[in-house]
Amino acid sequence: MEDIRHTLKTNEIELRLPTKNKGKFRWKNRADNSKYGEGFATTTTPFTEESYIEWQIGYDAEVNHPKKTTILTNIEFIGANGKRKNPYELSEILYLMKKSGLIIKI
Repeated sequence: MEDIRHTLKTNEIELRLPTKNKGKFRWKNRADNSKYGEGFATTTTPFTEESYIEWQIGYDAEVNHPKKTTILTNIEFIGANGKRKNPYELSEILYLMKKSGLIIKI
């Protein structure tokens, strides 16, 4: 997760997401949770109780991808496109949650 910083603590995972990015995160405001939000510039508009994030999250990345780093380089699989892949982003978060005990296998 090249732009995302994480800290693993007892019973929690802290994720730090950049407010400035290349479109991977979209910051929006909405007054009604049943409606779509309106995007806003984090450089000019402060966060409020109505703010939320849309994350264009990835599941996997090609092995040795120059920009997509992963902590799960020891796990490889062949993707639907026939390329060698590693788990990435969402998979890493789930892995960290399992490792920390936040989720368990039953």
